[in-house]
Amino acid sequence: MIRRLHYLLFIFLFSCGSKNTSTQPVAGDITESVYASGRVKALHQYTAYPTVNGILKKINVQAGGTVARGQAIFEIENVITSLNTENARLALDLSNENNTRGSDKFQELEMNVKLALDKLHLDSSLYVRQKGLWEQNIGTRNDFDQRELAYKNSKANYLL
Repeated sequence: MIRRLHYLLFIFLFSCGSKNTSTQPVAGDITESVYASGRVKALHQYTAYPTVNGILKKINVQAGGTVARGQAIFEIENVITSLNTENARLALDLSNENNTRGSDKFQELEMNVKLALDKLHLDSSLYVRQKGLWEQNIGTRNDFDQRELAYKNSKANYLL
């Protein structure tokens, strides 16, 4: 029993001591590999993001080319904003007209028909563009289906 206590005390005292371990570099063959995925970018590479949604209309620079400060890199067509502006202008014109063409209800119906026609034109245009992209294997099937559905809904809404 006393021998066992001495043994435990010996282990306790020497195991709690501070050990200074160090590692030194050694030249040799690589025996292990580490695999990871990532992107390697050039030192002054920059990724540009547009501030508006739209369809890429024109690319003004070549890949690998130099871009000057303030130079337009891409042109984006934003049909939705221009149609919203036009719809607001039409709504203002209709509201400013006097009632020479009939009641307020008639004007409201006229405006709804015009808005439905504008939406049909927009959805038709977006559908045709998405269809062209899809035929070039660009985009997802979901995007194409959504554009097609929006076009069909707009068409049905206008014809009602």
